[in-house]
Amino acid sequence: MIICWGDGQCEKIERTQEATLGARKQNGYTWKHTYASSGNYIVYMTDPNRNGGILNVNFPGSEKVQFHLQTEITISGDFNNTPKLLFW
Repeated sequence: MIICWGDGQCEKIERTQEATLGARKQNGYTWKHTYASSGNYIVYMTDPNRNGGILNVNFPGSEKVQFHLQTEITISGDFNNTPKLLFW
């Protein structure tokens, strides 16, 4: 997966956890990133590998619609730790 940190840097992150629950598959990713200064940052990833046949996403061509996930992080003050974003 490639994640973009909102400060002009994007990195490829390898999967660190994988779980299968029936027909569902979950992936876990762990990574650290350091921001140079306080500010607002949009962290995002886009996955072009959506499953086909999803009824509520461009059916019957759901595999043609990329999955995009983003969040905004606000860093203020002089901290050396930021919250952990847990994405499952």
